[in-house]
Amino acid sequence: MMATSTVSGVITVRKTKNVTLIKKLNERIFPRDPLDLRHNNVYWILRINEMPVGFAVLHPLTNEPETVFYSRAGLLPKARGRGLHRRLIDVRNRYCKKNLYKQAITYTMDDNVASANNLISCGFKFYDPANRWADSLHKKEVIYFLNEF
Repeated sequence: MMATSTVSGVITVRKTKNVTLIKKLNERIFPRDPLDLRHNNVYWILRINEMPVGFAVLHPLTNEPETVFYSRAGLLPKARGRGLHRRLIDVRNRYCKKNLYKQAITYTMDDNVASANNLISCGFKFYDPANRWADSLHKKEVIYFLNEF
């Protein structure tokens, strides 16, 4: 059995404008998948004992002003398996409710069972959009999710 390194301590999730840190985390977590940095994105950093170990991104849709897209969330391997992804979903859900958005959409790869289960446990349902925009971005099957507030 192989020992794994995990991090424990005080967990915080805060909104940030530190795009440089978001980019660095994204490069470590998704080295082959650059982050789409848009001017109206909203970012959060998840820290354990003040050490950044994860992030989340929300993108308000300009063509559908009552809808947001949860465009990315990631955790360093040492922070996975502890329910922290659900925290990153929950903080965005609370932001949406506070800012009166009607719905959030997102997707995950069909082999990312952990993310799919986390989305479902946080109120998301499967849905089939008229425009399956993410299908052309990835070489894997994509599962779409919708959460209505």
